[in-house]
Amino acid sequence: MSNVHIGILIAIAVAIIIGLSISSKKKDQPSTPTFVIPDDVLDMNKHKFVYLSTVPLDGFCTFKFEGEVTFKDWFSKPNSGHIAIITRCDAEVTSKIWGAGLAMGRIGDATPDGKPRAMIESWSGVNPNDHWIYPETSSFELVDNVPIKLVVYTVFDKSGKRYCHYLISQNGNEYDSGLILDFNNDYDPTKNGFAIAYDKCDGGSIEFKNMLCSRLENSTDSNTYAW
Repeated sequence: MSNVHIGILIAIAVAIIIGLSISSKKKDQPSTPTFVIPDDVLDMNKHKFVYLSTVPLDGFCTFKFEGEVTFKDWFSKPNSGHIAIITRCDAEVTSKIWGAGLAMGRIGDATPDGKPRAMIESWSGVNPNDHWIYPETSSFELVDNVPIKLVVYTVFDKSGKRYCHYLISQNGNEYDSGLILDFNNDYDPTKNGFAIAYDKCDGGSIEFKNMLCSRLENSTDSNTYAW
């Protein structure tokens, strides 16, 4: 599997960082939501940081994020960049991004046609310019003012490997990336933070609704990482 190591300097002008309060879970129990982000419209022209609780993940597990995202007159601006949806980041470190998740929008050389898309990305946390991005997981073209349904999974297994998987749906289009091996071994996968950041705001706003972060047991069943 190919990967492109692209340095992207992300201006963190908005971040929502949450901690996951983890409780023990039997295998036959459904996953228990541990934190809900209230419905909100974030003004991308303001610097906004919200910091919440910090409780470490309990070892090898899957971090799941789900929700709806609507870009409001964002992509119509020719200089607008992208947002980053980041799991497993360090909630106590705000000077740099690390963890794994998803980029959405115009993502530099990874979207050479200039059309906004989603794709898996992870951040090293060692050098602020070091990021791993996976263009082979590129979605369909994203559009303004239509809700996007999104599920992102990041997996840390007992062998020490990290995986990412996302599903996205908008306006009748659907894409499933499948489970992708993440070659970024720099970030600490035991961190519990969740963040949203953006790069190159040129106006407009982004609405986040019905967001939920939860912990799952790892699974070899591909049906586990589904809608």
